[in-house]
This record gives sequence, structure tokens and C-alpha cells, in this order.
Amino acid sequence: MDVIRIDDEFRSLIPILVLDEFNLLQSSILSEGCRDALVVWDEESILLDGHNRYEICQEHGVKYQILRRSFSDRDAAMVWIINNQFGRRNLNLMQRAELALKLKPLLAAQAKVNQVERKGNQPGTTKQNSAELSPVSTRTSLAKAAGVSHDTISKVEKIQKNAIPAVQQLAREGKISVNVAEKISKLPQDQQQASMASESTPDPKPEPESVSHKTSPKVRGKGLAYASEAIEVLKKIPFNDGLRVEAFEKVADWCQHNKRKLL
Repeated sequence: MDVIRIDDEFRSLIPILVLDEFNLLQSSILSEGCRDALVVWDEESILLDGHNRYEICQEHGVKYQILRRSFSDRDAAMVWIINNQFGRRNLNLMQRAELALKLKPLLAAQAKVNQVERKGNQPGTTKQNSAELSPVSTRTSLAKAAGVSHDTISKVEKIQKNAIPAVQQLAREGKISVNVAEKISKLPQDQQQASMASESTPDPKPEPESVSHKTSPKVRGKGLAYASEAIEVLKKIPFNDGLRVEAFEKVADWCQHNKRKLL
């Protein structure tokens, strides 16, 4: 069996599976074998994709296949790892945006290389061709790579900078939305822990006086009609729309904070 090396920096680029996901993967491998090949950097024999599969196969003596890929340097290999993760269907917005932000230093490094090459070919490069990317253009590039909005990238940057680790983890696990996590991150850190509980399970609020058992069927009928109209509008979002998931999360977030329990 070929020797495979594990690189901690490379592995850190890959979102960690929660326990239930890991157990499902393990059950699948033990019952059906390792169906997907492990991807290895050919020149360095470093594992690029399949860390969990490799761990399970090693522990239980399950055979696996290896697919080797060639890269010019570590940066190129890391870019491949991140782009490969974007193809996973189970990543939420927080995870996708965090992956995209890991591309940020790699894009900056590539921009500097491109600048050097331009200067070599065209002396007197103007300031307009500078490798220094503006914050807006950088976020736009990252958003495009991750299939999320520019606004999501901006919010996740704020979450990473200002939110306590527990808030960030809840967002990674999909237990709170990016919008909620960003809202909590604006609070002083000593207040964020208490806010997490209220945002995760909002306290019921008193009903407006106009909503009671005496509410007429006609008024309630309008509410159902509007809800049906909203659903029909949501159905128009194409399945290949890169922001489809974010659109539904935004709607779900709004519903969570505006629903009322009829008395």
C-alpha cells in the first residue's frame, strides 16, 4: 500500500464532520467499502481529499483506491482542496463563506505573482494594475467562488472577528443562521452567550390584541392566501441559482423571528 502523508495545514482547510455524519460515513464504508478514491498530491504523497475515509479504512482494514493529482506548489494544492469542498452539497452558508475566506491569502499571493509577471513583460506597470485588491473586489471574488453573496462574505468576516467561539460553532453547525450570528457578534462578548439561547429558541411574544379567538375567518383566510402566494414565488427560484440556499435561509430566518402563536 502506498504511503500517504497527512498535512495538518491541508486538513484544517476541510470542514470537520459532526459525529452523526462521521458515523453515517463509517457505516457506509463498513457495509459497502470505500467507494470514492482518496486524492493525493502526487509529488508530495500528501492526502488532499478523503481524510475521514482514510481514517476509517485504516482503523478497520478496509481497502481503498488512490487518485493522484499533480500541483506546482502548496498554494495550488490548497486552492484545489478548497474548490473541491465547494462541490460538497452539505455545506451551509457559514461553512462555504469560511472556506472562501481561506482563499483570501492565496488569491493575494497569486495576485503578487501576476504583478511580477506583468512588470517583467510590460515595464512601467501603472498603479491601476496593482496586486493590492480592494476589500470590495476581494469579497466579490470570494463570494463568486463560494456561491454565496457578497453580503454573506462580509457578515462572516465580522462573525470571525467579533463573535465568541460558541456563536461561530453554532453557525457552522447550522443551528443559527449567518444573519443571527452576525447580529449576536455586534454585542459585547460578555453578553453574547446569553443572547445565543434567546436567538436559538426565541421567546414567545404576546399576541397583538387584534389576533384572538374572535378573529374572523376572512382575516385568517387572507393570511393563508399570502402564505400561498409567497410559496409560489419561492418556487420560481431556479435550482441552479447559486444563491438558492441563501434565499431560503433568509426566508426561514425571517419566519423564525416573526411568527406568532395564535391564542
